[in-house]
Amino acid sequence: MSSVGRGIKYLFYICAAVLLCGCYNSTRLPDGEGAELHPNMDLAELRKLWSGETFEIQDDVVVGGVVTSSDKEGNFYQTFTISDNTGAAEIMAGMRDLHNPYPVGCRIAVRLKGCAVGVGQGVLQIGMKPESYSNYVVDYFYTKVLLDRHIVSSDDIVDVAPVSVACAELNVEMCGTLVRVEGVQLVTDGEVTTENVQDGDKQPETSQLPALWAGYQAFADADGDRIYTYTSSYASFAAERVPTELCDITGILQYGPVAGVSGERFILKMRSDDDCTSNNSAAM
Repeated sequence: MSSVGRGIKYLFYICAAVLLCGCYNSTRLPDGEGAELHPNMDLAELRKLWSGETFEIQDDVVVGGVVTSSDKEGNFYQTFTISDNTGAAEIMAGMRDLHNPYPVGCRIAVRLKGCAVGVGQGVLQIGMKPESYSNYVVDYFYTKVLLDRHIVSSDDIVDVAPVSVACAELNVEMCGTLVRVEGVQLVTDGEVTTENVQDGDKQPETSQLPALWAGYQAFADADGDRIYTYTSSYASFAAERVPTELCDITGILQYGPVAGVSGERFILKMRSDDDCTSNNSAAM
């Protein structure tokens, strides 16, 4: 084959590789590692590898997904979530202002070799192995060097739509996914709590109406099934009043303890107060 022919063939392979990798930003790729970017395991498969304890990935495993959360309003802190068409995961980035390099709708690939994987609040987490004395299920990456070593993002942005689901249909395998629960209303039986208890900086207190978003709030649908929301006291909308009318709530699904409530419950972590909207179907 002539040198011109070889050059054309080589160019074809490069273009094909770029298309397979979902147009990832080539400016962030280490030399000679572009072929790694095509995911070879989906997030549901990765979750099945978890047997109850955090584990490390030693093989050249790559997962991918679309960013579904944002830390812009402060309810997510040093983490962001991704989803593919099989499941979801939380990336323990360990840095602030993640909505700039990893905006909602951004496609990313994660090189898992050397990473730790575990489950916290029902959500599959990807980061670094925690120290033996740590309370973290999975530790943060903490530095941009580590992030760039393991995470590659694309320039293109795709639309992100939540999965609409009824309270009774929620299951743990959906945790980490952006979901919307429709037709729910604030519970006012004194069970709801305020203050930032998930981050451990304050103790919970019983709430009286008007309820504020900070802390946990309980919502129920027409069948009496409940879903809880969690809002950090550092979120920009923490001091906003919770609507008392019928509404639809969108957020990243979690499963875990709720202050003042026995057992573990499903929790929605909203990205902003825009994730709670009026349900107009009640008036139809």
